[in-house]
Amino acid sequence: MQVKVLGSLSNFGFESPLDQIIFHDSLITTNVMEILEDLPSDVDVFDAIGSIFGQKLVENPVMFLIGDSSWATPSNDLLEINAKFFGYLQFIISSLWFIKDNGASVTECYSITFPDFVACNRSDVLYSNSSGEFRPTKFNKEDFDQALQILPKIAEIKKIENAVTLQQPEGMSVGMRVDEMSLLPYNQLERLSRSLHFLHLARSTSILPLKISFYIAILECLFTSDKTEVTHKVTEAATLFVGGDFETKKGNFELVKTAYGIRSSYVHGQHLEKKHSTREFLMNISNKMDSFLRELYRKAIDNQELFKLSDKDYRQYFRDMILGKQS
Repeated sequence: MQVKVLGSLSNFGFESPLDQIIFHDSLITTNVMEILEDLPSDVDVFDAIGSIFGQKLVENPVMFLIGDSSWATPSNDLLEINAKFFGYLQFIISSLWFIKDNGASVTECYSITFPDFVACNRSDVLYSNSSGEFRPTKFNKEDFDQALQILPKIAEIKKIENAVTLQQPEGMSVGMRVDEMSLLPYNQLERLSRSLHFLHLARSTSILPLKISFYIAILECLFTSDKTEVTHKVTEAATLFVGGDFETKKGNFELVKTAYGIRSSYVHGQHLEKKHSTREFLMNISNKMDSFLRELYRKAIDNQELFKLSDKDYRQYFRDMILGKQS
């Protein structure tokens, strides 16, 4: 069954003169009316989704693709099919985070079949940028070209998740959507895959101490292999992995230590240190951690086999790195 899929975007824009682009297998455009005008006359999308969301669809950039329901799920339930396409569109647009800081999100997804059925899913999660703000980020063609190089590498990391059949909990009804993260078998996921879940959580909150706490959780996913001296080991390993000259490594080491201090106070319900408590300071640390992680991920996704090592081999690898062994 052919399905035409529309995803409404928030916190997203184009750098002039760009107003549309083919990105992976989707069209991203600022003119949804051109798409809707190509639909058969008996399909009234605005009547199906309501005037408020129809207006939002017109005013915001949209993603559009033509897919086959069998790709999404063997089920003929269009709501289930739409939920799969929703996740797929969000996965594609999320690849832009690996290029630059942004809060671009797919907020609604509509799947249209003929003659006249429209399914809708709406997300209760809206990504913020690293400052905890919901502002549009503008992208140019080079940004999309770079993201296209990264997409297959991220897909490789997430393939174990895609292989798992997710069972929806009992009591679900039309219009309800459960975050698929809650349904995944956590212990079956590898380090990089687990870390991407914490990246999702970091981007999903605008509370800066919580965002920073999730940034630290990402580092602990990637750089722990035991439960002793975790703070020092993670800070050291992450700093050495990203690399750079002495001043760069020193700055990153101090950055991660500061972020750890904020995380420790926040998750234990304590007051933040006075010097850590202003929004300006927290924004600065969050911005820098977001940038640090982006650089780290760009290197990590090109070295995926390292993060699949056993705990014993992993410890030895970083012990050798700390001692200066040349690879």
